[in-house]
Amino acid sequence: MDTLGRKAIQILGFSMMAALYLTVVNLMIAHGTSIIGFLIPSSYALAIYALTFFIDFGPNTTTFVIPAEVYLTSRRTTGHGISAAAGKAGAAIVTLLFPSLQLAIGIRGILIIYAIAAIAGALLSIPLKEPKKMDLEAISEEIVPAS
Repeated sequence: MDTLGRKAIQILGFSMMAALYLTVVNLMIAHGTSIIGFLIPSSYALAIYALTFFIDFGPNTTTFVIPAEVYLTSRRTTGHGISAAAGKAGAAIVTLLFPSLQLAIGIRGILIIYAIAAIAGALLSIPLKEPKKMDLEAISEEIVPAS
């Protein structure tokens, strides 16, 4: 993380997620709200699936690491807890709404929404401070009193 930088990893991960979602949308054969096949051989589809490691490489990792570093040291655990809770709440809401969304707009529509969300995540990551190769106090811009 200190070599590539958290910001770069997050932007790359979100960008690759969006590209993969849009690729699948354009390669899938849908009937109603279900996927019935793909326009490519299964070995190519497997290669596309293998690229989904960018979800773990990017946002899945950085959305845990960045909140652990950017809050003031005195409030770090609370801030990290709130960040983690917000992520889990979002995942719970999407899981709850997924069946209704699938019936309403189909898998293709859901993947397009995911791609838009990934693009938004990449764009919102641009103004983030890059904390690579900095100590925790410098990252949070906290003034540490001399002892």
